[in-house]
Formats: sequence, structure tokens, C-alpha cells
Amino acid sequence: MKKEWFIRRDIFFIPCSPTGWALLSLVLLYAIYAFVEINRTSHSISDTLMNLVFRMFFVSLAYSAIALFTCKNEISK
Repeated sequence: MKKEWFIRRDIFFIPCSPTGWALLSLVLLYAIYAFVEINRTSHSISDTLMNLVFRMFFVSLAYSAIALFTCKNEISK
């Protein structure tokens, strides 16, 4: 039997197991770390945001792929 880590509601993936919450926590911690690292070397706000969006795009793509393969589909009403 497959263990679901996430519940899918429309386009969102909501963690429903400790593994799902751990993955979400890792993604959020990486986002904070990436922001601090990029902000330390950037010269402007636009430079920071462009680099952060580029990194977060790939991180969110990986998160969504993992969540998609380990989710339980539910229809929202």
C-alpha cells in the first residue's frame, strides 16, 4: 500500500504526513538560506529577486514533482 505524503487541493499540495511536513520544512529553510546568500552578494533589490526567483523556480518544480507522485487526490467543493 502506498503511503500518501500530500493531499492535493486544486493546485496546492498540503502535507498530511511527517515526511511531507519535513520536505516542506526543508524547502522553506532552503528558501531562507538562498535569500540570505544571494542578498549578501547582490548589488540591488532587482538583482536579489531575479536570482531568488530563478532558484525557487527549480526548487518548487522539484517539490511539486515529488508531491504529485506521493499525493492523494481530493476534490475540493
